[in-house]
Amino acid sequence: YCIFNISFFIRKELFSGLDTEEQELLSRISIFRNGAMPSALHLSMEEIEHINNMVARGLLSMVDGRYRTHQLIQSFILSKMDKDKKKRLHSVAASFFLSQPLPESEQVLEAIYHHIMAENYYHAAHIIARFGPRLINDGFSGQLLEFMDMLPENDRSIMPPHIERRIVDM
Repeated sequence: YCIFNISFFIRKELFSGLDTEEQELLSRISIFRNGAMPSALHLSMEEIEHINNMVARGLLSMVDGRYRTHQLIQSFILSKMDKDKKKRLHSVAASFFLSQPLPESEQVLEAIYHHIMAENYYHAAHIIARFGPRLINDGFSGQLLEFMDMLPENDRSIMPPHIERRIVDM
């Protein structure tokens, strides 16, 4: 009952005043687990104005150089988003994290996560195969193993066996 009331409140009080562009921006920002860097959003001047308005209204904040929304709002947005849109936005996010010349381990992990959420398992497995040793050396074997467990068996098979053994042995 309480969840229904919170969902009703968010829809009625927060989203009723948003136009389509603002709702789309919140969707694009909400797909990022740790907030969205402005460079990941490719914002137009009009979109920047919309974001500034949402920051002024408390729907968004800028923390550590990333746009973030409250976890409750983010969960609401993601729960209402259709599967195809979610997959598309996750694919865009994965591409952003891999577009950096030398992606840091955290960016590689985010790319893997977003590919898995977009059901681009083959791409996620390729990234694990390519960056797995570095991620293990950087101390991310636990998270890497979680991601590997999320991959269907046929996509896991493209990874060199020594990567999985090395993760399991840690």
